Amino acid sequence: MHALAIPKNELVSFEKLLLEIGSEAAATNPYEHARYKIDNLTVIVYKSGKAVFSDMPMGEPKEAILKYLESIDPFDCPIIGSDEAGKGEAVGPLVAGAVLLSTKRERAEARFGGAMDSKEMSNVQLGRVYEHIKSYAHAVRLLSPSDFNARFKNNLNEILCEMHTSAISVLLHKLDGQECRVIIDKFGGKVHDAFLKEQIKSINPNADVTIITKAEQFTPVACASVISKHEYERWLDSYAEKHNIDVRGLAREEMLKSKNSIAEFAKLTYIK
Repeated sequence: MHALAIPKNELVSFEKLLLEIGSEAAATNPYEHARYKIDNLTVIVYKSGKAVFSDMPMGEPKEAILKYLESIDPFDCPIIGSDEAGKGEAVGPLVAGAVLLSTKRERAEARFGGAMDSKEMSNVQLGRVYEHIKSYAHAVRLLSPSDFNARFKNNLNEILCEMHTSAISVLLHKLDGQECRVIIDKFGGKVHDAFLKEQIKSINPNADVTIITKAEQFTPVACASVISKHEYERWLDSYAEKHNIDVRGLAREEMLKSKNSIAEFAKLTYIK
């Protein structure tokens, strides 16, 4: 199966496209908006805004969908999206990632490839989408649990500000002052928003900075969400392989009983 996230306000126009390249079939449950047949594929459009294909569309249907995704993209300039992973988890690192998608076509291809909020994905989906988008320009900043514990002084948002700014700056330098848009998934308050905007503007005065909640609706931020979560999961996999223990889902009591130092794999402030 292949999933594609469509903005809810674009569902009507997307379904119009599906009718042009296929035919409609009856929905089978109350969560479905409609079903469609395209050649040998079944497409289920859910009321949530997710379209699930029985397989990856190819050929003319794929090109029609890509052109549609380009047509609903309101931006002409390059866009950098930034998001983090591990902020709410007691175990594993804190990760901030930024992704640069310079054209409407790149953004359409990334969305077509399954880019969406990583919280809506299984680990299998996450790995598949990561493989599709990993070639796009991106930068990642990872703070291991031990480093996080050394730096944390009730200043999580300050740490995130530094990590986001550092990742974004790598991509801003690639644009060399070119007009662009930077979209960040909001994590702090007005002070943190102001800091981020000031830092970004100091690197590129032509950057238009937007900081909003649920920013994964924008494809570059969705890509950053996927890449950050992939790096988070990869760190946990590496730790499990090295120490023969998967710390995902460990209860506090189990963490404290671990033969490994808890500070090596957990953010101590989260388990007090």
